[in-house]
Amino acid sequence: MSFLGVPITGPNICTKEFISQVQCTKWYYLSVVSPLAWSVAKDLPHLFAGNTTFLDTVDTILQFRQQLLHYHYDSLYRANTAHTVPLRFLSFDYPKEQKAQHFEDQVLLGNAILYSPILRPDEEYRVSYLPTGLWCSWVDGSCYKGPTEVKVLAENAPASFTFLKGGTAVVTQNSAETTTQARTKKMRLIVVLDEDGKANSTRFFDDGETANTLSSKYYTLINYSVANNTLIVTLPQAGYQGGVMKMKYEKIFVYGLTAGDAKIFKRDGETTVRGSNLMAGDTDYHKIIISDTSVEIGLSEAFTLSWAA
Repeated sequence: MSFLGVPITGPNICTKEFISQVQCTKWYYLSVVSPLAWSVAKDLPHLFAGNTTFLDTVDTILQFRQQLLHYHYDSLYRANTAHTVPLRFLSFDYPKEQKAQHFEDQVLLGNAILYSPILRPDEEYRVSYLPTGLWCSWVDGSCYKGPTEVKVLAENAPASFTFLKGGTAVVTQNSAETTTQARTKKMRLIVVLDEDGKANSTRFFDDGETANTLSSKYYTLINYSVANNTLIVTLPQAGYQGGVMKMKYEKIFVYGLTAGDAKIFKRDGETTVRGSNLMAGDTDYHKIIISDTSVEIGLSEAFTLSWAA
């Protein structure tokens, strides 16, 4: 199945007996942005024999892919309800930018993620093109104003190939050996501000198994909105309250701050919570990290979070 010729069901991963470990790794990198992917590498034992580095790399890739599970659900929800294309080339969203047409090995996933993997053997780095807007690195929150080009090092972690679009929010869940185990893990919220210091995203959650969740309204929508140094979280639809909705936020990240004087962090305008304001990589932007186990916030809760000097 595909949208406008772009496959979304995913490739068969490492299917040929003659495939090398390097080639297999590149296929695994591609599987990160495929909503569905079928790995048959387990049937090729020569790939895994005596190479712990290869095994560790594959494990890292699969863990990152699992962190995006709910984001994949959200992208497919939008494809169903708003007729959007989940996986697409840069030129699809940026047809007037000539350079976007030349970077055919970069893709956009959903409305927030740009994925720019290194797919050629023996490359130590690649140049990624970031279109118009603000884009922040998944790894450290470093932000870049597009259109621009950024050098990406050939690290094993696929998160290093991933950029988040300004004005959006992404919810991830810590990975585990199985999806059943992962649903017991805490969540992370990453909010990326745009050039005006704002963001607005609505994310979809259900149990990932039940059929006809839309018609039965057995799902939840969470809206994340930022303006005037305040994050406002609301639940416009809250029909699903089981499973993942019982989890709590482990950390909340805010990327793309242009001022570095945020020191006081409050929940619902009253309770002071523990947070930190840090430089984001080697860029001029800052990031906020909220992590306070004494004030645990559940995924199913509406709340506000503000920051000030």
